[in-house]
Amino acid sequence: MAARRIALVTALVLVLGACGGDGSVLSVGTTAGPGGTEPTPTTPGGTTPVDGSLTPPAASTGVPETAEVLPPDPATVIETGRWGPVYDRRIVIRLADDAGAEAAGQAAAAVAGTVVAVIEDFSLAEIEIRDGGEAAIAAALDILEGRPEVAIAAASTVLEASWEVADRPCGPLDHLALQQGTRSDQYRLTGVEDAWRLVRASGVATTPPKIGIVDGFSLPVGYHGSWVSEVIDAAPGNPPGVLDAILGDGGATIAAVDVFGTSRTTSVTSSIAGVRQMVRGGAKVINLSLGHAGATSGQIALWRQFLRDLAVRHPDVVVVASANNQAADSATSIPGGLAEPNLITVGGLDHTGKRWEETWTDADGVTHTAGSNHMVTGGEVTLAVLADDVYTGFDSNGEPVSKDGTSFAAPQVTAAVAVLKALDPSLTAAEIKQILVDTAATEIADPAINERITQVDPSLGGRMLRVDNAVWSVLQRLGVEGTREELMGRATLEANARQVGDDPLSYRLTAAAPGGADGTAVSIVVNGPGALAPGGDTQTITDGTVRWRWGFFTQGDSAQFTLTRTDTGACARLVITTGTGGEPSTTTTSTTPTPTSAPVDCDDCPAGLAGIECRLHCVEIGS
Repeated sequence: MAARRIALVTALVLVLGACGGDGSVLSVGTTAGPGGTEPTPTTPGGTTPVDGSLTPPAASTGVPETAEVLPPDPATVIETGRWGPVYDRRIVIRLADDAGAEAAGQAAAAVAGTVVAVIEDFSLAEIEIRDGGEAAIAAALDILEGRPEVAIAAASTVLEASWEVADRPCGPLDHLALQQGTRSDQYRLTGVEDAWRLVRASGVATTPPKIGIVDGFSLPVGYHGSWVSEVIDAAPGNPPGVLDAILGDGGATIAAVDVFGTSRTTSVTSSIAGVRQMVRGGAKVINLSLGHAGATSGQIALWRQFLRDLAVRHPDVVVVASANNQAADSATSIPGGLAEPNLITVGGLDHTGKRWEETWTDADGVTHTAGSNHMVTGGEVTLAVLADDVYTGFDSNGEPVSKDGTSFAAPQVTAAVAVLKALDPSLTAAEIKQILVDTAATEIADPAINERITQVDPSLGGRMLRVDNAVWSVLQRLGVEGTREELMGRATLEANARQVGDDPLSYRLTAAAPGGADGTAVSIVVNGPGALAPGGDTQTITDGTVRWRWGFFTQGDSAQFTLTRTDTGACARLVITTGTGGEPSTTTTSTTPTPTSAPVDCDDCPAGLAGIECRLHCVEIGS
């Protein structure tokens, strides 16, 4: 089979002679060169161990698993006219399906090269040729394209982390404390809170899936991988990521592999080996917040074939990739941009609901543009979410951090995929992708984002993730009883407080469950001076409501009341400040707006569900 010449993204794989759980071998070795000489293998760091073995780098702090992939050496990157930046002397090949066990060595010998990496279960190998430079790589490709054992051959081009291209100039209004009004956008736009309600109210037992993050966790990439992880599932004590906002702590297991090492770039072989390692470890969702723009047809073919091979071997594994940040055509982006059933490509929105794109000038007067890649002549962007000022956790000083880039859009979708997997582990990758597409929003109707209804940009697929809709679709598939409105009611608690008669220090607190929850307990926690009657801090709902009385000690006192349903965790919060001679001040914060009505004697309210609204707002005449 004649090979197609391509420029491709590579990497070095790890572990000398390591056997996978499926019996395949991931090896790094040597092949005899011309004249009987045997080239010495080099590690991706540019050093040659005395014993020829490859030692994985030490795991970075916070990385759940030790990396099994050695990042390539950034010092070997050269600029070429044919393929852009590539790793010198390196070629990646995909062997023909009928190639024998010695095929990689035969191909390497044909170009006087050495096999330095093999990913056997995906028929991939990386060859290091003797001579460097663009001409030497091209000559080797000329030979390999005619080899019957080689299906695809490519130079090893460079992948970059999909985050902001350069630091933007700072100004007096750039402090994150001034951006509190937008930090919740990434959650509100995609329906995270409603998804939490639906999961809680459904009563479905979830099975924590494993998420694999293939990224960078060492300088100079720095905290890129950690930020990605935080968007998915936040560290304990931090505001939640998308996943733990919906499923709570322990909703999934996160594993990670560092494919960047001490560089800002990595290669295809490293990336694919990273995916393979995560899948072998049991990951069902893979996050790739990295990519390459301007790919050739050969580079695209290599990634496409890998995804198809992955789908055959692991049809339940979903790969989520960022669209990349060059504001360019997704038709030439890899791996995000490919239309494959097991790949979801995530584009980016700004805080107005439009496609994210921004331009700035640095201190040297150079103008930079960054933005979500999008469909111009082809390719695929599956879904869009916020990529502008995405909340990514806290820094070492306890300050909130926000970052730009589709790197931080992709993990929002990764988290959504994991939620669906947790609800129904039997879902295949293709089924999950179709559910997310079918339940996505085609327009943005959020006054906090834009006063007018905004259509989702067609170049971003015309669809925005709605994890709440996707969750409801899976719950229906599982046969959960009740309508969506009924489930939302089960995860809702309404509360009200009224002064008792003319006593300025006495208040009646009422909590109601609009979905009906007789027999469910409601707890109350009070911060402030006074006494509760009845004295217990938990009561059982009867006829849809529970009641307490609170007595303050002196006028001017203030207290906060938090009432929580113990079955679904739905809560409502009240703040009461007694007056100093005038009317009391009462502030209500609830999961749903609390309607108002004219005072009615509580004794006149009907029994059962029909009387819930009445009992929430009635007064006790003569009490």
